[in-house]
Amino acid sequence: VCSSDLIPNGTNGCGSTVTTDQRGSSRPQNGSCDIGAYEAVAVAVGNGSTCSFGSLQFAVSIADHISFNCPNSTITWDNGAVITPNHFVSLDGTGQNVTLSGANNRHFLVPVGGALSLNSLTMIFGNEPGGGGGAIHNSGTLIISNSTFSTNLTLNNGGAIRLSSGTADITNSTFSRNDSAVEGGAIYQTGGTLTISNSTFSANSSGTVGGAIRTFSGNATISNSTFAGNGAASNGAIFGPISQ
Repeated sequence: VCSSDLIPNGTNGCGSTVTTDQRGSSRPQNGSCDIGAYEAVAVAVGNGSTCSFGSLQFAVSIADHISFNCPNSTITWDNGAVITPNHFVSLDGTGQNVTLSGANNRHFLVPVGGALSLNSLTMIFGNEPGGGGGAIHNSGTLIISNSTFSTNLTLNNGGAIRLSSGTADITNSTFSRNDSAVEGGAIYQTGGTLTISNSTFSANSSGTVGGAIRTFSGNATISNSTFAGNGAASNGAIFGPISQ
């Protein structure tokens, strides 16, 4: 570890000489310095009644933990967001009833080394015509809990989510009316590790196989989950290897 990365003893654990972290974010953020070279940055989006696309996109670019202050609001993306490598971004909509609308754009691209956590959010109208993953294309780390994905679509594979590599951990969530023109109406997996528990898949559809989920390669485990009314030319619920 370089000496410039170390935090000296002093006020709030920051000392008197360290005022920014290795990324340039100011220290401290919440009264005392975090351990390590990076300071966790927390941002609340909204003014008590509304949340703007611009403020959310800016928060995603600089913050680690994002909360919302705009109850019962819908935020419409202009063009979604790309999570940068080595950046963990957490969006938490607890108690706010916030909906993110893709307006026919993909919501998030998570590359190798990037990480995204979504809690208590609704994701609608994501669309990615070329690369698949109408709402999210993940090659890094994806954590989804207590959330809903609905009316997302793609002309490729994975109406809501495409998992190319890395991990996707989904709990207590609902996928409904997502659509893929090819495979995997809700989720399409070509690598990595997919874990789903206590979730519901209903009325999702694909043009060929896997109306709800298509696992092509990688490891997939599904437990305590419900599948109802999903449709495809064949294998309307799940197509591909699954552990239970």
